[in-house]
Amino acid sequence: MKLDRYDGRDSPAVNSLLGSLAPVEASRILPGLELVSLESRQVLFEQGQVITHVYFPLTTLISQLRVMNGRIVVETGAIGSEGMLGLPVFLGSRISDTLCRVLITGKALRTSRASFLKLVAANDDFREILGRYTAASLAGAVQLAACNLLHPLRQRCARTLLAIHDHVAGDDLLLTHEYLAQMLGVGRGGVTPALGFLQTRGIITNRRGVITILDRQRLEADACECAAIMRELAKPSR
Repeated sequence: MKLDRYDGRDSPAVNSLLGSLAPVEASRILPGLELVSLESRQVLFEQGQVITHVYFPLTTLISQLRVMNGRIVVETGAIGSEGMLGLPVFLGSRISDTLCRVLITGKALRTSRASFLKLVAANDDFREILGRYTAASLAGAVQLAACNLLHPLRQRCARTLLAIHDHVAGDDLLLTHEYLAQMLGVGRGGVTPALGFLQTRGIITNRRGVITILDRQRLEADACECAAIMRELAKPSR
């Protein structure tokens, strides 16, 4: 499978971590990865479940959600073509600390936990790339926690819509109020006024199960500064 570097929001066709590999290491790692199709709302791991595979998203987006007292509390992160699902394995754990659920239907590359660990041990460049990604992910988690604590729901809603928009081709987001509310850690009724405000201003249209971005520039202006910070953290670095 030929992998080119990620070339922007309109064609999220490759995983940036794998695209950052030197050609020699890529030739050793890519043949060991399996291409899989993931469906929206598909649960990859329950919170507390053993992680069986590591995923490198291509055109899918995977949401990580924290569950407490039997209910989803808030999203702790979303992983698209810039990253990987399975950092606990890289850090020496076998257990998922979040509910991992597909947000956007699409494709990913995956490998078993055991195979992933062998690839990491045998390839220095791969290990270094994943180390930098781990640091960026931790910084993103801290930023997201601060955002959830300090910023108004309307700004957080705009930030989340932008993050999803970054990972789809086109402007239609297949997203229900209930799903968005779970990501933001609020009741379903909490997101309705926020979406209504954006729709009234002509920034989005909102119909059952579909939110369409009409004016991304104004949506960015309505979001908190965390949207730009999180996007910067997601960029691959060498």
